[in-house]
Amino acid sequence: MVKSQPDYSVPNVVNMLRSVIANIPDMNPQKETCSPAIKKRMEEDYNKRMVQKICTELDIIGISPRYKGRNYLRDAIEMICHKEQTYICNEIAKKYQKTSASVERAMQNAIDRAWKTTDITTLEEHYRAYVNPQKGVPTLTEFIYYYADKVKNSMEAQ
Repeated sequence: MVKSQPDYSVPNVVNMLRSVIANIPDMNPQKETCSPAIKKRMEEDYNKRMVQKICTELDIIGISPRYKGRNYLRDAIEMICHKEQTYICNEIAKKYQKTSASVERAMQNAIDRAWKTTDITTLEEHYRAYVNPQKGVPTLTEFIYYYADKVKNSMEAQ
């Protein structure tokens, strides 16, 4: 396609590109002709971007990498994004060889510290889910599911 063509338009260019991409086997992961190596690489790239997005969100609200609970929260959010919803604390505890109670406590402590140390306007801007006014801090489940939804939505938008 050339701009000087009489039928040149943005929709025509987009349609032409879509038809070309659909016919290149390695570029369309939905087709069975896509090689397993390409699929694996695409999944790995997606997972890396997801982890980066989760870490960015945790950084914004003040959950520092020095808190043990941050890694646990990252893993929990990632598990929910991948729809692995069985006893998250138990799975994370096995991974890190800890008790599920200590994992849960570390995650809640990280959230509590963030709510105590981070500017309230930053928290209100980046965490828009309901927070019980009596407690003043989101529960672990609310926090994990909120960020899982937020990350999934932002990944789909890309």
